Amino acid sequence: MASKLGKYDSLIKTALDEAKKNDVYAILRLEDAKAVSVTMIDGKTEDKAAMPLKGIGISVFTKDGAAGFASTSRLDEENVKQAVSVASNLAKNSAKYDDVKRNKEIFDVSPLKGEFLQKTEYCLNFKTSDEIEEIVRGLNKETKRLDGRALVKTIYVCVEDEWRVARTDGTDVTFNMPRSRILSYLTLKEGSKVSETYFKVQGIDLGVILNEEPKNIYDKRAKKAASLVSELMNAGTMKGGHYKALLSYLFAGLNAHEAVGHAFETDDLKNSIVGIEGKLRKGEKVAPENISFIDGPVEGLWGNQFISANGIERKTVEFIKNGIIADALSDVFSAKEAGVSINGCGRAQTYTKIPICRMSVTRMVDNSPYAFEKSSLEDVTLDEIYELLIKHDELKPGETIVYPVIGMGGQVNPAEGSFVFNCAGIYTIENPKKITLYKQAIFSGNTLKTIATRAKGIGPVIIDDSGTCGKAHQGAPTSLGGNLFFVLDKTDNITFGGGQ
Repeated sequence: MASKLGKYDSLIKTALDEAKKNDVYAILRLEDAKAVSVTMIDGKTEDKAAMPLKGIGISVFTKDGAAGFASTSRLDEENVKQAVSVASNLAKNSAKYDDVKRNKEIFDVSPLKGEFLQKTEYCLNFKTSDEIEEIVRGLNKETKRLDGRALVKTIYVCVEDEWRVARTDGTDVTFNMPRSRILSYLTLKEGSKVSETYFKVQGIDLGVILNEEPKNIYDKRAKKAASLVSELMNAGTMKGGHYKALLSYLFAGLNAHEAVGHAFETDDLKNSIVGIEGKLRKGEKVAPENISFIDGPVEGLWGNQFISANGIERKTVEFIKNGIIADALSDVFSAKEAGVSINGCGRAQTYTKIPICRMSVTRMVDNSPYAFEKSSLEDVTLDEIYELLIKHDELKPGETIVYPVIGMGGQVNPAEGSFVFNCAGIYTIENPKKITLYKQAIFSGNTLKTIATRAKGIGPVIIDDSGTCGKAHQGAPTSLGGNLFFVLDKTDNITFGGGQ
C-alpha cells in the first residue's frame, strides 16, 4: 500500500528549516483524508456527500516550552512557511507571560521513523458514490421490510485517513486510520407511544457493505432490532431501584470508555476522581482482582490508531490491572505532571486541531470468565441467557437480574465520578423463570463504587462497538467492548429503571 503523503519530503524539509530559522522546535502533521457518507430514510436519500480534506497543522515550541499553533490547507512552500511563522510568533508572544503553561517533555522524546499502514481490501474508488448509495438503499429497504410501520434511518460512512508526522528531532512517521460503519435507527410511533432502537456494524473499508460476513451480521442485528422496537411499544415502566445486573459487552464497553476511561486521561487529572493534586492514584485497588480496563490500538477496528498525532507510538495501556490502578492515558504534554510514562494517547480530529489525550479501543476484561461457546450477542437468546445464569448459580430462586439493552447516550462527570446512561429497554429475568421487557430506562451510578462491585465475565472478549467521542469538541472514532456479558452484584451505588 503506497503512502499518499510520501511526495511531501521537500515541503517537510522547508517547514523544519523555517522552524530552525525561527529558533523553535516543530511538530508537523500532514493529513490526507476522504470521506463518503450516505443517509437514507425509508428508501429515500436524505443526504449524500464526498468530503476531501488535506492540509498541514504545525505546533512549535520555544526553548522554554511555550507553544504556538497554525494550520493551512495550501500545501506549497510559501503558505507552509507563513504557517510556521504565525505559529512561531504566537509561541514567542505567549512566552512573555508568566502564567502561560510550558512543557519541555517533547524535547526528550526519542525520534520515530517508519510507515504503519493498515491494509484494506477495497479503496473508496472501488465503487462510485452512486453505487454506494444504491447498496445503502438496499440495506435500508431490507430493514424497513422487517416492520413496515417503523421509520428506518440508515447512515453509512467510509473514511480513508492518512497522516504523516515529522518533528525537529528527525521523526518522520506515516500512519493511517481507515474506517467504515453502517448504522440504522428504527423508530415506531403509535399515538402518544414511541419506541426506538438502533444497531451498527463497523470495519475499515467498503467491505462492511460488500462482504458476506458483515452483511450477515447486519441482517441478524436488524432482525433483533425490529423485534425489540415492536415489543417496546407495549412495554411498561420498570420501577427504579437497585438490582443485580447483567451487562452485555456493549454496556461494559460504554462504561469502560465514558465512566472510567475519561477519568484516566492525564490532561485533566487535577479534576479527576483517580487523581490527587494532579497525580495518578497509582497502586490503589479500585476493582475486583479479576477485572482489568484496557485501552490501545487494535488493527481492523473503527477506533484504531497506532501512532499519536505527536508522532509517538501508542501503547496498549492497562489503566486498571487486576483491580489496581496501574497507568493512565497520557500524552507527551501531560504525562510528567501526572506522574506516569508517556503512552502516546494524543489524538486530533483533523490537522486543524491541537492533539489532546484520547482513547482509541477501550475494553473491560475479566481475566478468568465463565466459559461460553457463543461469541456474538445476536446469536444468544433470552432463554439461553436464563439457562447460563442458572448454570453458574448467578440467578438463585427468588432472585431478579436486570438486563439493559441498547445504550442511547448519557452523561458522565469524571470530576464527581458519576454517570447516567439511557437504554432503549431493560429486561428483568426472574427465577422461577419469568422474563419481562420494560421500556426506555436509565442505568446510573457512582463510577468508583460501581467498578468496585463484584463483576464476573461470561464468554470471550468482543470489541466491535463503535462510536465518536466528542471530548473538547473534537470528534474522534473510538471502539468499545469487553467479555460477552458481565454479572454485577446488587449494590446501592447502581440504579436501574425509573424512566429516561
